[in-house]
Amino acid sequence: MAARIEDAVGALYSRLQDQIAGINKFARIYVEPNQVQSEQQPLLILQAVAYESWLPPTTKQEVIRVTPYIWQLHMAIIIYIKVDEAIDPSTLSPETTLNDFYAQIEDCLKWQSGVDAYDPSNNIRANLGGLVSRVTIEGPSVIMAGAGAQQGSLMVPVSLLMPT
Repeated sequence: MAARIEDAVGALYSRLQDQIAGINKFARIYVEPNQVQSEQQPLLILQAVAYESWLPPTTKQEVIRVTPYIWQLHMAIIIYIKVDEAIDPSTLSPETTLNDFYAQIEDCLKWQSGVDAYDPSNNIRANLGGLVSRVTIEGPSVIMAGAGAQQGSLMVPVSLLMPT
């Protein structure tokens, strides 16, 4: 299962690199914002948060036949951005740019073969080339502005559901 997990996480990372415009650096290792140089920002980090597995709902007879586990990977997409100090914060704040990045992430995760994932008639979601059943934003996303309103961060919780 570890190879399948890494394949799925690697595919998500590649998809983010290909489809999120305006990022100066991508990483898969968490770094504190104060350790990131201004020229490396915007920085996008894909961080594993937790893995879980469970048996799907079944009857007792099906469990006896060794029902396969369902695996769910919980990830965080984190973006750090520093707005140029010479820019007036009343016209451009980190949130302005982070809102655009959020929209790009949402589009990246819902888009597949040109079909809108939110169309109830098809219910197609990004599946990373069949490596996962679906990739979704799961839970509230957090946008924060730091000292002086020049430094900002975005954290988007993402869930990857692995096929059995």
